[in-house]
Amino acid sequence: MPKIPRGAVLAMDKSTGLYEVIKPSKANKAKFSHVGAPRYQKHPVTFDLSYMPPLTLEQRLELASYHQEERETLSLLSRLTMEKRSLEDRLSDPPIPLIDRISDPPASSSPIQIPPPIPKNLKFRKSKLLLRIEELKPNLVATIIRLQPIVAKLNAEAEKQKLGLPITVSPKVGIKLWDCFQRLEKLEEKLDTIGHTMTNAQWRGLSGALKKIGRVSFVNLADRFPEVCKELDDLDITLP
Repeated sequence: MPKIPRGAVLAMDKSTGLYEVIKPSKANKAKFSHVGAPRYQKHPVTFDLSYMPPLTLEQRLELASYHQEERETLSLLSRLTMEKRSLEDRLSDPPIPLIDRISDPPASSSPIQIPPPIPKNLKFRKSKLLLRIEELKPNLVATIIRLQPIVAKLNAEAEKQKLGLPITVSPKVGIKLWDCFQRLEKLEEKLDTIGHTMTNAQWRGLSGALKKIGRVSFVNLADRFPEVCKELDDLDITLP
């Protein structure tokens, strides 16, 4: 077998049965050198990373129910207000005599109002992004709830470290997992807004991160806590 130089390809000619070494030219190498390179992002998306205390599942459900009731109340108030104005306008105008109604139509009593032009900065949200948010948000909430026992144990480990007691998880791993949990909470809280500025790569990265966390087993967490933390740390998750 001949020695193949670096960057060359060994191919066989079927007609002769002989092997040939094909080496790409410098022009072809330069032409395809950018293939597989990471895409440069001119304007990276920045997020507010200020910490907010996490809400429990019951508090989130109660908050969602409150907002739904507020929307229904405002919708009913708007409809009743429009009906009231319409009724007042109809009662305030005197009835038109029959002779006038069967003759020439009356002139318009109100001046014609030209509607304002459409603003140039008007933007409609894409249905594709709305569907992505609707599909991914339940998985994001479920992942946060699943990680809450891990975070509680990490807090207990931090208290032990302050008291000088032995700990089972290194502070570096604990801080990394805690930051990841906070970022997931921030994404869940502002996904309805942030989701419309995220790129396709960021959506794929978030979905893949949730799947990776879901594959880690939390069975017998009390005895396997250091092992579970190491598995989560080895995932090397990058969130948008």
